Amino acid sequence: MKKRVFSILTALCLCLTLLPGMALATEGETEQITVQANGAIETGEELQAALNEGGTVTLTQDITLTDTLTITKTVTLDLNGKTLTGSGSESVIKIESGGSLTLTDSVGTGKITNAAITGNGGGVYVDGGTFAMSGGTFEGEVSNYATIENGTFE
Repeated sequence: MKKRVFSILTALCLCLTLLPGMALATEGETEQITVQANGAIETGEELQAALNEGGTVTLTQDITLTDTLTITKTVTLDLNGKTLTGSGSESVIKIESGGSLTLTDSVGTGKITNAAITGNGGGVYVDGGTFAMSGGTFEGEVSNYATIENGTFE
């Protein structure tokens, strides 16, 4: 009898451990993603994937892009004194409808630039989203509507 009860309890415990766990998060919380200089994120594709998650992304190394970064969620990008260089053929960052980008620079020397600007190239193209800037420097142009606070524009 004791073996049978023990077997049932053991089986029940094993079944309960297979149930999916619930993620506990408070509504409105954002995840902070730091782009590491240790090789975790070194390319524009990897940076785009981090931005797709939303939340705060902090650069820890300079990044040169091959494509425009597209913002579709609420994101804060901290340049952290680093340089984000576009490909030159389009804007460095495009903010689509429903997307919101807050650009900051916690160090004060970060910048977004675009190499050999052609076509619609520039800093940020706002296409129905929102853009606020509280730090950093642009070399190029900011298209459509932008809110710029404490940043510089060249």
